[in-house]
Amino acid sequence: MGLTVSQWNMLVIIAEAHERSGLQVKSVAETLRVNASFIVRQSRPLEDLGLIRRKSSNTDKRVVYLSATPKALKELARLQESRDSVCAAIKKEMGEATTLHTIELLQQLERSLARCRARLQIAD
Repeated sequence: MGLTVSQWNMLVIIAEAHERSGLQVKSVAETLRVNASFIVRQSRPLEDLGLIRRKSSNTDKRVVYLSATPKALKELARLQESRDSVCAAIKKEMGEATTLHTIELLQQLERSLARCRARLQIAD
């Protein structure tokens, strides 16, 4: 697809909310733990590729919603097959229990990092 890692992550997050009317730029930024201006800059190429749409709120023009296009959803569904194959190969190589344990450890690490980030923000 020719996307950066940041653009890919944005697209996946936006696509997961496709049944809603889209996600606010602010919500995408919070999910990825980046500044909203970064999301705005990174969303432009996605929009140019026809993968996302932006729409201003009807009640507050400062609020912008991002939504995945049918083209993006189709491409992500196609890529999901590859992802499923990779996951199956990893589980086969490592075993189900080890894979689940590794995922659990990564989730613990993510929670720990979130607590550290929160403490650093409090210290500022």
